[in-house]
Amino acid sequence: MRMPRLRFTVRRMMAAVAIAAIVFTAIILKTRHAHYRQRADYHAGMEGYARKILEGRSAGAWPSGRLATEWVASLVPSGPAISGGRVRYRVGFHQDYTEAIQERHAAEKQYGRIILFHELRRKKYERAARYPWLPVAPDPPETE
Repeated sequence: MRMPRLRFTVRRMMAAVAIAAIVFTAIILKTRHAHYRQRADYHAGMEGYARKILEGRSAGAWPSGRLATEWVASLVPSGPAISGGRVRYRVGFHQDYTEAIQERHAAEKQYGRIILFHELRRKKYERAARYPWLPVAPDPPETE
């Protein structure tokens, strides 16, 4: 018995092209989703890391370094003050204390910029992973 002959009609060719387009589009969208999800996860991790460092600094954790060591060493009694029969000591601060505060504020400002940078990128790539068929603007260069 003979096999029925399959005709190549314009309708069937259009259907075949449409099916191929759907398959290839699904593959491309899945690849884009995975790529953008990976970038969003990277920026989420970097944002969390920077937040953890900033919270550790502002939670009263002792800063390390030369200025911090000098500041702690300078917290010595500067002289007795007698009041009410008790001897109270005034604590004198090292003049570099203001420099240490300025360094701390500069570090907090820098970490704030880093957090903002990664937060914006995280949101951008989360949206791109959610809607992989939409265009994504290129990243501007990272500033220091």
